[in-house]
Amino acid sequence: MSKSKFCRIGIVGKPFIGECSDAWNKNVIVNGNLNSIIYEAGLVPLGIMPVTPEKNFNLIDESDDFVLSVQDKEKIIDQLSCVDGVILQGGMQTLAYEEFIARYAMAKQIPIMGICAGFNTIVRVCGGTIIKNPTSNHECEPDEFAHSIIVDPESNFFRLMKGAVRVEVNSVHWMIAPIRGVPRSLKVAAVSSDKLVEVVEGREGPIFGYKFHPEVMAREGNKTYDPRMKNVFDDFFDRCIKYHNKKAYKEERTL
Repeated sequence: MSKSKFCRIGIVGKPFIGECSDAWNKNVIVNGNLNSIIYEAGLVPLGIMPVTPEKNFNLIDESDDFVLSVQDKEKIIDQLSCVDGVILQGGMQTLAYEEFIARYAMAKQIPIMGICAGFNTIVRVCGGTIIKNPTSNHECEPDEFAHSIIVDPESNFFRLMKGAVRVEVNSVHWMIAPIRGVPRSLKVAAVSSDKLVEVVEGREGPIFGYKFHPEVMAREGNKTYDPRMKNVFDDFFDRCIKYHNKKAYKEERTL
């Protein structure tokens, strides 16, 4: 059996905000679209769970002052040792354990993708700045086109979009990344028509951030379906498989 059949993609669990999430019962979820996309690619999705689900999660996405203990970090690292790629899914906020996961993945060259709030995490961890949008022009429904983005012809994203310099995307966020807020370690691969950063790529290492939701656009039947968005995940999974095979080779050499 091909080693790729054992490639595992970790989806970082997020707190569920809704009627079933209260002080008594903290629910942690993973994105169903991402789960399906990973399965359909022949890979294995795994949830990377927070080690302190009972804490009161910060909901404003500006700061999270929770401090992970040494034991907390060890438990997270144990989970990361089982995966060959990490996806920071969207949600209402960025949390301390997500930032630790992102730093660890980048240090170990584990392929990492951040979507929406996950995009924010990547920018912050790399030393950039995320600010609150003074308007509500990016707060739309996930299954409707909100605006176009302009793609850098020298980016990997341009290749995935089959040479398109303008792509229509959805938009479901109130935190934004101005161009000057993106650190030099990240390449700006696409911006919105109002000059806000929509896609970033690591200059050194497999790091990818998307402010919109490609996991929605990649699914047939959705109003925003764009078959090119499947390329975003296929490309990422190829990198995860290469990481998996490289890791497996090292393990075999030590036997």
